[in-house]
Amino acid sequence: TKGIHLTLRRSNLPLSAIIAFPALDDRLIFAVPLGDCTYVGTTDTDYTASPDQAKADAADVEYLLGSVNAIFQEAHLSPSDVISSWAGVRPLVSEEGAPSDVPRDYEIEMGPPGLVSIVGGKLTTYRAMAEELLDHVLAQEAKRFGWSPAPCRTAESPLPGGHLDGFARFGEATASALEESWGLSRLAAERLVRTYGTEYVKVLGYALPDRRLLRPLVPAGSVLRVEAIYAAAEEMALTLEDFMARRTDLMLFDHNHG
Repeated sequence: TKGIHLTLRRSNLPLSAIIAFPALDDRLIFAVPLGDCTYVGTTDTDYTASPDQAKADAADVEYLLGSVNAIFQEAHLSPSDVISSWAGVRPLVSEEGAPSDVPRDYEIEMGPPGLVSIVGGKLTTYRAMAEELLDHVLAQEAKRFGWSPAPCRTAESPLPGGHLDGFARFGEATASALEESWGLSRLAAERLVRTYGTEYVKVLGYALPDRRLLRPLVPAGSVLRVEAIYAAAEEMALTLEDFMARRTDLMLFDHNHG
């Protein structure tokens, strides 16, 4: 199935917290404030074309805006209020009935020797899926070779930049320090810490030879020029689209798309 999100100006849907509410067909959808934008989603429609061709169509936009307007009746949102949209395709385990009715569960399948597949699931549960898959593989190998594997411990492993004790305290203190010592705006400092966690030190290291890299990439924005250097050097960004759409959110959340 296909799911899409819409990005709106936060001034058009001024939320201070994530809101979950029923859509026109009683599905649960979300409105999420992020910076000076609010994004809304998601849809769930049957889809059989190529994933490369997935995009928000007029019916998707009408469905989400109509659902928002039904709850936030003073918003009066129209398609002209949409800054950007994006679409994704969900892989589902094949079952009888409409694809949109299929649960978002995943299954582990044993293939030819040496091949184990996991199908279905959601991006939001990828770590739990990976842990279960690894435990399954190790259990199978343990039977073959007669040894006792230790359970997977990745649930306790922080993602890169996550080695900290209490993000709220860390974020506030670090953003203030970056304002003072690096001359960053509060908006840029908070975004840097929120995006990279403790890895912000490595990002800023690329600006040491040239402090002009600490300037915003777009006027009045919070994404810094140095982040493009970091993305190419550390995050395998190869194209401008890699950086604008996948390493940062400029293409989707900047009002002029960067």
